[in-house]
Amino acid sequence: MNIKTRILVFVILFEILAYSTLQLFNTLIYKESLDEFKQNEIQAVFNGTISRINHLTEQMQGHVIDLALSGEQLYFLRHQKSTPMADIKELAQRTLQNKFTSFEQAMGGGLWYQPQVLDEQYRYFGPYVYKENKQLQFTWDLNTPQYDYFSQDWYQLAVQQGWGLNQSSYRPIFWTNPYYDDAGSFSLMMTIDAVMLDDNRSPIGMATLDWSLAELSEFLVSIKVTENAQSFLFHRDSELIIGFTDKPQTVQQLTDDFPWAATLVAQSRLSKVNSFGFEQLAIEDKYIFYQLSESGFIFGSLVPKNDLSKQVDKVSSWALIQGKSMKKAYDFNTFSR
Repeated sequence: MNIKTRILVFVILFEILAYSTLQLFNTLIYKESLDEFKQNEIQAVFNGTISRINHLTEQMQGHVIDLALSGEQLYFLRHQKSTPMADIKELAQRTLQNKFTSFEQAMGGGLWYQPQVLDEQYRYFGPYVYKENKQLQFTWDLNTPQYDYFSQDWYQLAVQQGWGLNQSSYRPIFWTNPYYDDAGSFSLMMTIDAVMLDDNRSPIGMATLDWSLAELSEFLVSIKVTENAQSFLFHRDSELIIGFTDKPQTVQQLTDDFPWAATLVAQSRLSKVNSFGFEQLAIEDKYIFYQLSESGFIFGSLVPKNDLSKQVDKVSSWALIQGKSMKKAYDFNTFSR
């Protein structure tokens, strides 16, 4: 075998080795880039979104606890200062109107006392405010035997759990499942209950705040982790769809309607709060990214695999160009001798 043949064989073997190495390098770069993209870019978006959800829910809880403290103050005025019931009623109305006038996210709220706790002649004492056409309205209409607020689900939620006295929070808090308000706003909402206590920490009733989920739904539409990604928001405990940009008509449906969603909700029950999960759909050509909030909301995104591949194309192209450059340099050095 002459020298030229040897060189040719060597060049061919080198090219095979070089391209094999390049292919392996591209594969490793693809995985590394995908992991980096997931951890850095997508998780940054998710962390910001979850932080906003947590901030909103903490804000709601803070407002309803503040309202409960005001309700306890009315109880104190009645029993410690012998304030007449006529004045208590006026103070209750003024308190609710002042609290809710500047609180845009709240659709309404009230103070609901236990039977005869303020006065033996008052089995029901439940002043309530609500927003109608963006105007705050006050009413005693729910303060009746016909409505019987003691039997309502949002009231029984606390009663059936011992008023939450075993909770470690400053005031026991309860959240209802999401529901549509069919009485006025016709929007998706949740009610937050804060138990009112006397000086002996015995329950005397509860304060409530009706929170519209419209802001969360609108915020969901604005989130795009990739060009063609579709965001969703589920409520873990009720397994309800709060928002889904790909299928907005599914709001208030159960996640069971989508096998992947039902599986995700089940997995989230085992997840730590604020943990970041990554799942791959078994059927569709998509990935699922999701994260759990402190209040039980699951925010996530369906990301087409093609969107992610675009993120690594630049890296792969760069590696290919470098490989070709190395090969040309070697060929030039070899054959110029």
